[in-house]
Amino acid sequence: MNEPAAHTFTEIAVAVTAPVLRKIMALPFIQGLADGTLPAGQFIDYIQQDALYLIDYAQALRWLAAQAPDAAIAQVLIGYADGALAVEEALHSQYLSIQKSQMVRQKTSVCAAYTSFLLTSCQENGYAPGLAAILPCFKLYTDVGHAVHAQAAVPGADHPYRAWIDTYASPVFDALTAQACSLADDAYLAANDATRQGMLANYKIAAMHELAFWGDGVSTTGGHG
Repeated sequence: MNEPAAHTFTEIAVAVTAPVLRKIMALPFIQGLADGTLPAGQFIDYIQQDALYLIDYAQALRWLAAQAPDAAIAQVLIGYADGALAVEEALHSQYLSIQKSQMVRQKTSVCAAYTSFLLTSCQENGYAPGLAAILPCFKLYTDVGHAVHAQAAVPGADHPYRAWIDTYASPVFDALTAQACSLADDAYLAANDATRQGMLANYKIAAMHELAFWGDGVSTTGGHG
């Protein structure tokens, strides 16, 4: 398949993974999240797996920071890692009434496959391909967040998942996503053809892992944020 004509890595990656985003938006889990009908138990399962995911995601970002081309970019990536754990602490505690000692400690196979891919990519594949691997967690969550927010924006509605929706449709998360995309775009411009192919391959794989997470959330557990 030929790559669509585009000027940046983000444009190319978004174009080739557009079918994945459409599949995500069609999932019953996402539709239930949008209209508030998602059973609370499924959402709690999702949040608990999310917490496990973000611990490894933060580690992947720190490994990626160690390979960054300069200290300023390294600090940005470390900031992302710290932010991921802050989300886990703040947003998740809002929904979890159980004590931390009672939280699920084991990843689902879907969660484990995704975090293993991210950790390997960021530790072994090099800076640019690793950066592409972590990017869908920003970009797809922003796209899903805004789409869900539009569907859930009913004036006066007492939406059970409003805090989650508002987090991923917020100007703050938009800005983080734009910054991460800009880093990937710069890395793509500086890369040779082989590295560019590796970046796009990693983005596609990560996008498919995102789809698997959301799909896993339909019947059992899954997802992250």
